Amino acid sequence: MVLGAAGGAIGAVGSTAGALGNVFSLGFGLMTLAPKAFKFAKKAKEAYDQYQKYKGKWHSAMDQMSDMASKIPPSVVAKDNTRNLDWDGVPPKPIWDFKKASPHDWATRAVEANVRAARAAREAQDDLAEAAHHEEVAREAAREAMQVILKAQQDAWLNAVRSPSVQPFIHYCNHLAKVVAEDPAHAREPATMDLRRFCQGFQEDLQSIVEALAGRARRGRNCNVDMIAVSDSEEDCRPSSSSSKTRARPAEPMASEGRKVKFRSISDRVKHGASSIFCDVCQKAIPSAEFVKHSYDHALIPCDLCGKMLEPGGFMEHLRLHEQRRAPEAEGKDLAASLIPCEVCGDLFLPTEYAAHVQEHEAKAMTQDLSAHHTPVSMAARWVEQLRSAARDKNLLQSCIANFDLAVCFAERAVREASFLPDKPPKVVYHWTPSKNFQSIVDSNLCVPDQKKVFHQTDGGIYGKGIYTSPDFGYARNYAKRNGGCFICLGLPGRQYRANTSTDSCRPCKKNYETHVSPNWKEWVFFAADQLLPCFWVDQHDGQTQPAALELVEVMVASIRKDLGLHHAEEDTRREARQRRRAKAA
Repeated sequence: MVLGAAGGAIGAVGSTAGALGNVFSLGFGLMTLAPKAFKFAKKAKEAYDQYQKYKGKWHSAMDQMSDMASKIPPSVVAKDNTRNLDWDGVPPKPIWDFKKASPHDWATRAVEANVRAARAAREAQDDLAEAAHHEEVAREAAREAMQVILKAQQDAWLNAVRSPSVQPFIHYCNHLAKVVAEDPAHAREPATMDLRRFCQGFQEDLQSIVEALAGRARRGRNCNVDMIAVSDSEEDCRPSSSSSKTRARPAEPMASEGRKVKFRSISDRVKHGASSIFCDVCQKAIPSAEFVKHSYDHALIPCDLCGKMLEPGGFMEHLRLHEQRRAPEAEGKDLAASLIPCEVCGDLFLPTEYAAHVQEHEAKAMTQDLSAHHTPVSMAARWVEQLRSAARDKNLLQSCIANFDLAVCFAERAVREASFLPDKPPKVVYHWTPSKNFQSIVDSNLCVPDQKKVFHQTDGGIYGKGIYTSPDFGYARNYAKRNGGCFICLGLPGRQYRANTSTDSCRPCKKNYETHVSPNWKEWVFFAADQLLPCFWVDQHDGQTQPAALELVEVMVASIRKDLGLHHAEEDTRREARQRRRAKAA
């Protein structure tokens, strides 16, 4: 497209140049007539020469492009041609002009459309067949899952029927059916009716379970309980004193009356103990009078501690009683056995104290590992961990507010100042403030007023526009208001300038100095947030935390001196005393 536009432009220039050439030839004829015509002809000749020049360049460019195109591999050309294909990889076809189409064209397009429609129909049929196949697979999977569920239910029912607590009742009902079959004349006696009614309800419960799971075909084979139900006629003839109600069932055929009757009723048989029942649990023949008690004993659970037979419902409570009785005795005996030895120091600790002891060893190990590094980050981590560990030992961890991020900034400034101020170690200073500023100071440190985060300064900043602190704990206590407290901080005073209210009020830090001090050395003004590191928070009503916290901070100052390679504290004390004497003398 660009070449076509360029060619068109050159053609336009060529036509213009041709016209100018004609004018040029005409100008030569009129040269002798007018000087203006000569100048115009000269310009026309220059334009024609320029046209010939551009025409030659265009031809040379076309030749170069032809040479480059001949060197391109066919695969690259084919790959570039794919950009001109439709979304399905078929080259775009021009729109069919139906007005100029012949009957043959119409017939051809109709046949092609029919072929495409048949192909789409076959694809749709294939998709439908595949969907039907997936549906059949899903149906078969659901059928198999249902069979597995039914099998699991049947297994659960069989396990319940075969349990020791159910088997005695099944055998007892079977034995009762045999006795009634042998003595049908006494089947309607009140005692026999009650026993038959119990077995009937027990049988109906088993039959309902079987019918719900496997159908009536499995009922008689699985439960194995003889039919000794009470018929309607028997219910009508039973004594009126009986209040139990049973569902009417058809009478079952009894044994023939030709059998020899030994006892008049089942109660007589049980009373005289003339028969015995075979127990499938212990494989013994048990007398009828003792069979119910014997079957009940099989349902009990023996205690492994005392040997007592217990009902299932009270077994866990019985075990808890044993545990309660053993607890006081085992407390003294197992105390020594429950102690865990420390692998580091070898001391014995209770399980509840072992984790905290291991954490202390890990903290000490981490501090020792960091002692080999002297970067600001490692030193800050070592200082913070040392302060927190000491605060934990002194039960001051809640008051410790050492922040690692602020400690890193403090360490970076301490390292810089130690390089050119080796005699200016960190000092302990105090900053009183209301409690509403507590969390902001812990998170973002104290800031100078121009950063709009300062939380405490004297009225008007009479010794400079900065953060006001004091080396005296009781000084400026009134700034805490009613519910405030004091921050115990580490400060980097550096070179201190003795300010006065007339020249330094609301002014920035003096040049070549790092801090300002009041004439009485009670107020120290810091001008950068990284000059201070809050360590502890002391409530104004708490009189016990400050001495213990100050002791820990002074130990931390000694560690900082050692890491920075600063002078000893005694030399600093003597130097400060000399400075104060000079200030008083002045």
